[in-house]
Amino acid sequence: MAGTGESLLAHLRKGLFCPSCRSQRVLIILVGVVLMSLGDLYMTLQYLLHFGMLESNPLARAMISHGSPWLLAAWKLCTLMLAVGILVFARRRLSAELGTIFCCGVMAWLTVRWINYSDQMAETTRDQQTLVNFDEGRWVTLAPGG
Repeated sequence: MAGTGESLLAHLRKGLFCPSCRSQRVLIILVGVVLMSLGDLYMTLQYLLHFGMLESNPLARAMISHGSPWLLAAWKLCTLMLAVGILVFARRRLSAELGTIFCCGVMAWLTVRWINYSDQMAETTRDQQTLVNFDEGRWVTLAPGG
């Protein structure tokens, strides 16, 4: 048991970002990335199916233009699984850890944007028609069954 205590103490001295724990850190952060990505997908589908929304990403707009929530969900999930798969495969490398931290930061930023967007949309009723008519085609919706 003394050996275990010594190795734990030595591990703690190396600091929070010791290389021997990198794989675990990457996996834990990726869980957060996946959860935030699923939240993004849920919010996207809710707004598209019920209200419509502004979509600035031209790739996402292209997927939405096909009119299928399933296609959009499949596209988002496939890109998520590709990114997660690459980062899991490379999880022992510093570059994977930095990439995972970057992805987590982007998804956290996007989560904050969704919160702000939801607050703004709650206040927007009359202005919605103006957005639909004058915002350069970025206002998108998915009609159920359409």
